[in-house]
Amino acid sequence: PMVPAGGGSLLNTRLPPPPQDAPPAPTKESATIEPAELVVVSGTMAEAQQLAVQAQALRLSVKRRSNLPGLGFVVTVLRVPKETGVGAALLALRQAQPNVWADANHRFQLMGDETQTYGQKMIGWNASANCGAGMRVGLIDTTLDTNHPMLRGRQIQQRDFFTTGNTAGGAEHGTATAALLVGQEVGLIPGAQLFAASVFRVRDKETDTTAEWVVFALNWLAENRVAIVNLSLGGPRDGASSSQGSN
Repeated sequence: PMVPAGGGSLLNTRLPPPPQDAPPAPTKESATIEPAELVVVSGTMAEAQQLAVQAQALRLSVKRRSNLPGLGFVVTVLRVPKETGVGAALLALRQAQPNVWADANHRFQLMGDETQTYGQKMIGWNASANCGAGMRVGLIDTTLDTNHPMLRGRQIQQRDFFTTGNTAGGAEHGTATAALLVGQEVGLIPGAQLFAASVFRVRDKETDTTAEWVVFALNWLAENRVAIVNLSLGGPRDGASSSQGSN
């Protein structure tokens, strides 16, 4: 669907107010959030620019801003002064702007096991080579090894979503998940076209992603009109990414 000129969501409605039971602000800096960052979702660029002006009064500055036409939102990452802290900055922003979708830039971890073939047998799935033909499927995961025997010759478009200075994580998890979807012999819908968004990085020997990058990936998938999206990740409840599923 087309995004209305006045901003809004995939359902052509304006961004609703955040829930009254919004995720609590983090009480301390931890490995579950990006340091010194807040993520804010705005309905239009004008609203995002107005927010930036208002945030200056709280000593918050714009670190990054991205217009996401596929989702109909603008995502702004605000820089938090070290002496303030993410939790205190978030509480201050929510108090000053109660109708703004704002949260810490949470990190998410991969979830799920490696490729298993017993699932097809349990559900009696007998996919032909053309099953899923004409369908567009989205995957948000690690990067893929498209040279893997199960993925050779598959219809795969792949794109990375990292900010500068980050290194992509290993390809094992994403390759295994892609094989379950479109892989030869084991894929449930081998005839489908797969749009694979790589969002996971290596950080201090850990593999994780952020709410910001997941939203970027969702925007790309929306722009490519995928019918369904697979996400094998988990983490804390997040206000910024929750706004994408609220409409």
